[in-house]
Amino acid sequence: METGKVDFEAIADEIANATTASPTGPAVPAPGLVVPSAPAAQASGDVRTTSSPSPGAPGTVNTGRPDPEASVGGVGR
Repeated sequence: METGKVDFEAIADEIANATTASPTGPAVPAPGLVVPSAPAAQASGDVRTTSSPSPGAPGTVNTGRPDPEASVGGVGR
């Protein structure tokens, strides 16, 4: 498909033909062999969170917002 003087299909084909997937991980096992399972993930002892408190009761919405006039610069300034 051409748009103006830019042939986007040719660009896409060129990029697609220039890139190849890079394999990661171990080699493929020989046919008939069973691949061993990965070790179970373990949690560390130092877990830090940054979550906020849970919302209020069901059906309520916190509408408390800072006053834009009170913020630095104010609205439209």
